[in-house]
Amino acid sequence: MNLKKYTIIVLLLFTWCQGFMQNGPGFFFFDDSDIQTIKESASKEWGKAIVSGFRTTIHNRRMFSLDVARQEGSYLHEYFCPLHNNQLRFDWNSPNAHYCEKCRNHRDDDPRNNRAWIAIAHSKNREYLLANMYMYIITDSKMYAENIELMLKEYATVYPDLREHNRERFVADNYSGRLFAQSLDEAVWAIDVTRVYQSVKFFLDQKDKDYIENNLLKPCVAMLLRKHDKGNWQAWHNGAIASLGVALENDSIIEVAINHPEYGYHTLLKNNVYPDGWWDEGSVIYHFYPLEAIVRTAEALRCRQINLYNEQLYAMFRSPIQLAYSDLSFPSHNDGWYGASLSAYSKMYEIVAKRFDDKQFKDLLPLLYVHKERIAAEALLNGTELSFLREELNRESVKFPDLGVVVLRDQKKTVVFKYGPHGGGHGHFDKLSISIHNGEKEILPDLGTPAYSLPVYSEWYRNTFAHNTVTVDGKSQQPTRGKLLRFRNSKSGGKAVATTNDAYPDVKMRRKVKLKGDQIDDYFSCKSKDSHTFDYVLLFNEKPVLPEGDSDTTQVEYKSIKNVQRRHLKKPILLSLDVANVEIIINNGNIYYEMITGVAPGIPASLSNEMGKHSFPVIIRTEGDETQIHVRWKLKIVSMTKL
Repeated sequence: MNLKKYTIIVLLLFTWCQGFMQNGPGFFFFDDSDIQTIKESASKEWGKAIVSGFRTTIHNRRMFSLDVARQEGSYLHEYFCPLHNNQLRFDWNSPNAHYCEKCRNHRDDDPRNNRAWIAIAHSKNREYLLANMYMYIITDSKMYAENIELMLKEYATVYPDLREHNRERFVADNYSGRLFAQSLDEAVWAIDVTRVYQSVKFFLDQKDKDYIENNLLKPCVAMLLRKHDKGNWQAWHNGAIASLGVALENDSIIEVAINHPEYGYHTLLKNNVYPDGWWDEGSVIYHFYPLEAIVRTAEALRCRQINLYNEQLYAMFRSPIQLAYSDLSFPSHNDGWYGASLSAYSKMYEIVAKRFDDKQFKDLLPLLYVHKERIAAEALLNGTELSFLREELNRESVKFPDLGVVVLRDQKKTVVFKYGPHGGGHGHFDKLSISIHNGEKEILPDLGTPAYSLPVYSEWYRNTFAHNTVTVDGKSQQPTRGKLLRFRNSKSGGKAVATTNDAYPDVKMRRKVKLKGDQIDDYFSCKSKDSHTFDYVLLFNEKPVLPEGDSDTTQVEYKSIKNVQRRHLKKPILLSLDVANVEIIINNGNIYYEMITGVAPGIPASLSNEMGKHSFPVIIRTEGDETQIHVRWKLKIVSMTKL
């Protein structure tokens, strides 16, 4: 069917055919069994802690005005201090002056911070609404339904007067929103707020239902129906559209979300999910981000007897378990927030453990809560009592041929080798890069990303020279895909070999990585017809002890690296770390080379790490038409304390 005609028909259905198929199954987000499980879970000791959290959220929010901002908001990435790269501190009483922990002062010179404050306020209101929703389900107290009614009516009053706008303010485009500066955030907000509305719908009188639907839900879905994307944004668009279709009892809207031939759920997953179970942006963060929308969509449509819990969705949850380090954290590939962990996605595994009734997911749940409380609302829906005497997951070395990542493991020790597709707009230029985890912590990191609005994002983090690979002539690689030549699994680790011939014109790059017990051997070679400058880079989390010898200050092409020192050497180098000894051999010891060291941006500032950290690059620089580098890691014994 012609896409334009398809959209016109859908919009006509949206306008004139409210609630067709009313004789079919009902429209609701929680069925009777779900509600019963939530109520029973709330009476258990671990459930009482979750309920206490709901009460605290409601109490803390009601300490301040419940008025909704009358201005348009922006997005989270603009709520950062540009001087120190850390997130500002949100304060309900300070919408126009925002405190920086490192400046130790309020910033009031950037109106973007004010608009980002509004966006954060909407997100906190969403948390308040969800807390009231669960308390209403658990207690049947109309007080919580009234709290929801008042705030939704407030939003319905404000929403029609907000102009569509993007990050540049009052310019509407395919990605603009109304409450937020992008339709993505609007969709994230709408998915949950729609569930909240549906939970109290039968408490409201018809006049209030009409007011909320006509002034908030219908304008929101009409806007989202006009916004089209073919990546993770559309996953959230589809989830919000499907959820709004359920709340408005309109199957024609649901039909768009699921079966639109170009942007619908099924087309999106067909085009964006690899056969090995990974979302195609090559980042754990940008795997779970659309995956949450996909699960929300599946949850919304169960009431319409549409089952999206299939093998493809199962694989999307299985693959991250296979990639995670022994402490359940991940390498921060591409635009990934550093420190992401399976534990951060416990609420999603609570849902899929229940819906798939799968042993692997059930066995994982206790491990997710070893270092955190079980306080996710979704645990109430799961309802399972957890045993905290579980052994660790038994995982072996594995390859993800479509994602383009190899994981070599010996017990808790892990080497991750990245060679695959670029990852689109969120990709980093880092073919043949590696990261190393010694069983307790990551000792050779992939740094991931800071907030996208910060200059250091484009100047440092996404470039080749901020990764553990080779940079040629001081320039970042081309976006490309490498090729895995060999992968061998063994009980003590294994080995992998990968190449790329397209990262730099006329430069053939090859890397072989081998893990055997406490030893890692890393072989990197580059060949070209022309002479180049080859920089083999290792970015350490801790400052290495360097070999003795004369050094001089210098400047390098990478302006983010400070306190630069240079040594001219010929013999192999031995670096010492608290966790490993690292020997570096260049061209079998036959040529002179430079070792360049310094201090560079490291683990980015975040909510849990406000100040950020430094990394300590060691660059081995050679000149010529080829280079060969062999690095041997000898990992020191670490505590094998169980998770």
